[in-house]
Amino acid sequence: MAEGREPLLLTVNCAALPPDVLDIELPADGHLLFFTDLEYPPESSMVLHVSAGAQTTEQAATYELDGETIPVRFYEPHTLYPVVGLTLENNWHCAAPETLTFLDGDGDPNVLGDFEDAVLDMAFGGTRPAVRVQIGGFCDPWDMVPWDIAPDAGDLVLFAQMHAQAIDYEEDPTLSLIVGTRKDIAARRYANLQYEQ
Repeated sequence: MAEGREPLLLTVNCAALPPDVLDIELPADGHLLFFTDLEYPPESSMVLHVSAGAQTTEQAATYELDGETIPVRFYEPHTLYPVVGLTLENNWHCAAPETLTFLDGDGDPNVLGDFEDAVLDMAFGGTRPAVRVQIGGFCDPWDMVPWDIAPDAGDLVLFAQMHAQAIDYEEDPTLSLIVGTRKDIAARRYANLQYEQ
């Protein structure tokens, strides 16, 4: 549960998202507000949905701690635009008989990596952005160990993935991952989401 200490990292205009391309069910309108720290570990985080037309009030970027007023970290706003892209399940090639046969026959694993990069670049209409915010799809657990265990495993799916440098150009390259079940996401039970970094 967020305690008012987390900065607002991302606001998503649900109506601006391309329809019928996401693999998770989001509200058709209104805004999703993402509050979390970019630092490890995030002590508390929250996603809120604000309905279209709802009255909101801007609050001071401070919180009280032991009678002292503490400022919340502030990030300069940047406008991001939705781009439809493609993501692949981590280690997708391990489930494909053809690629396993290729690798068992002393095939060069770099060829598969090059092929994957080419397909993903084509899906973005060119070179993929290296620093981005992603809604839905498969996560890119570039800093997870071991590599074959992604946070969006089992019943969990990726809700959002945020590279720190997409929020703050000066920030260290951390990766925030927000996961949940499809059922909770569709029912807007965002309090059940899990946060990884």
